[in-house]
Amino acid sequence: MKGDLNDDSYAYYAYSDDSTWEGESDYYVDPVKAFTYDANDQPVVNGLEQQGYEIHGFKLIETQGATSYVQQLQ
Repeated sequence: MKGDLNDDSYAYYAYSDDSTWEGESDYYVDPVKAFTYDANDQPVVNGLEQQGYEIHGFKLIETQGATSYVQQLQ
């Protein structure tokens, strides 16, 4: 993410060819739009999977008001 952090917490999900970083907080994502969220394009909750959305477990990060944060994935 670019720019200053505006919230106290964030969620992330990441993957590579040989690793996946995920957590306990489930969110639906649109894999075609590279996880971008557009409030005008939010689908109805019923039938999300039939619309191509996937559910992934996201890890939560508490930044506690920091202006920057680095999360290393190993």
